[in-house]
Amino acid sequence: MPQITTAAVKEGLGRGSAISLSAQAARQRIRADIAAAVAKHRQDPIAPLVWPSPYELEKRFFHTDTADAEMNKAGAERVDAQRVRFRSDNILDIVYR
Repeated sequence: MPQITTAAVKEGLGRGSAISLSAQAARQRIRADIAAAVAKHRQDPIAPLVWPSPYELEKRFFHTDTADAEMNKAGAERVDAQRVRFRSDNILDIVYR
């Protein structure tokens, strides 16, 4: 989203490594960028993000027995051996699956 402001305080190099600012420098950058983001939002507010329904969540499991167990939940639809799909008009039903 081009309208948002972020504060980059580290760069990931791999699964277990990153180049990071010191904790003090990171806090300073975050505080400065928060102030800038609030000022920018006051000048040009960002409209709330709204996704139209229906909503769909498809989960792929590594093991088929986990997908089997997920089928016991209301509204579950089997896609294939490892995938289960949920649909709802209420996004909270999807987010908290």
